[in-house]
Amino acid sequence: MLSLVNCAIITALVSVLYFLFKKRNHNGIYGLPPGPSGWPIVGSLGTLFGVQRHQKLASDGRKYGGIFTMHIGAVHSVWITSFKIFREAVVDNTWAFAGRPQHIWLTDETTEKNPGIIASGVDETARNVRKFTLVSLRSFGFGKTSMQDAILRESDDLIEEIRKQNGRPFNPRSVVANAAANVISSVAFARTYKQGDEALAVVNDSITNAMQHILKAQRDRIFPGLRFVPFIAKFRDSLNNSFSAGKRFLSGIVSEHVAEHEAGNPRDFVDMWLDENGKSEQSAESFPVSRLENVLLDLFAGGFETTTTTFQWIFALLLHHPEVQVKIHQELDSQIGQGQSVTLETRDLVPYTEAVILETLRMYPLIPFAVPHQATEDTTLAGYRIPKGTQVMLHLYSILHDPELWTDPETFCPERFLHDGLIKIPDYWVPFGMGRRSCIGEQLARKELFLIFANLMKSFRLVLPKGDSLPSLDLQQGVVIYPSPFKVVLVER
Repeated sequence: MLSLVNCAIITALVSVLYFLFKKRNHNGIYGLPPGPSGWPIVGSLGTLFGVQRHQKLASDGRKYGGIFTMHIGAVHSVWITSFKIFREAVVDNTWAFAGRPQHIWLTDETTEKNPGIIASGVDETARNVRKFTLVSLRSFGFGKTSMQDAILRESDDLIEEIRKQNGRPFNPRSVVANAAANVISSVAFARTYKQGDEALAVVNDSITNAMQHILKAQRDRIFPGLRFVPFIAKFRDSLNNSFSAGKRFLSGIVSEHVAEHEAGNPRDFVDMWLDENGKSEQSAESFPVSRLENVLLDLFAGGFETTTTTFQWIFALLLHHPEVQVKIHQELDSQIGQGQSVTLETRDLVPYTEAVILETLRMYPLIPFAVPHQATEDTTLAGYRIPKGTQVMLHLYSILHDPELWTDPETFCPERFLHDGLIKIPDYWVPFGMGRRSCIGEQLARKELFLIFANLMKSFRLVLPKGDSLPSLDLQQGVVIYPSPFKVVLVER
């Protein structure tokens, strides 16, 4: 039997050999960009899961010229932190870097076989599904006046719900969540829900919980042996349970539509999908019901989380910067008549109000890593050889906090988006990504954020509850960057 000393020596030798092999692969055989060496076996695990990970990734990016290779366990990833290189990857070479790693966003066999929009690759079926989804969503509101009407109805309901608080402190997330979910559900399956509806609360909570645990659950993908460690396995179990709860809700909606479906007479996105499914055997294979459920989950995850979490950050920032709130109220009072709602037609009259939203999304992009990409072919990027199958990470946070692009990037300054009294958005404002794999819901999210926020601010003044401390602006760990929970008081103006 080997002694403990011999075991330790063997373990150390194996670790060193493993480390040297990985380093050789990083910078030698494959010609990948150089990067931090990391620790034997675990690599740069501490960077990815550390408290200051976004700042560390940005620092590494500056050190290595905006692109570097990092290994975590057996997974190699090329990280992009420079806007110039980011644009080269997702715009100039869009299809070469449009793949998805298999281990991302996959929680069960159904998702893997018939992924939604987020996890799909770049095969013909995936492209057709993405195109169909965009066209169908536009048919039922994306970019149309009817969508504005739906958002304004939710805004009015939200204002009434806040009035019911009667000056009591409340968690802004819990109140805004219902309005955010209703906007996407009205387009997806022509249904809205009252505040506090239990069924909607289940799917909202499941998505939020999933977003908080996806990153932690990836540890057993990186180190497969960890799936047998109870402490780590619980994150995977929690993630699976969260997605299952969301899918049960959506599966029920789809089943009702299947039972009531009238071909050629679509009421919503789900009906249009069922129409497409019934066209031919090939269409049935490309547009199965199981894929529809995953697409709906993607739409909810994107539409619901973007609005709800961004509102949390906006409220937190306004509590820290009361002078910004004063400017918003002055602009709204001078440009929008009393008793009138802010609309997309009057958007240009209140540029400062919109600039507050743009600056919030710059400082706190919803998904700072972006969804991982994968090289679909052997290619080059910034002069480096990138082999097919290489995972590519786009660190949007670095780009949105790059001091070479943004003056005083850590300072909250809505004025940076104003030029001669008009909104001007630079190309490097990329919280929703860029290129063919950018967020399909960007336009809806921006309209929804603007209409709800502007009308809330026209009606209320944001106040810190008596005795409470200002909310923390530190980032909470997760794929989505959340603020710590806090409460606010909205006083009617």
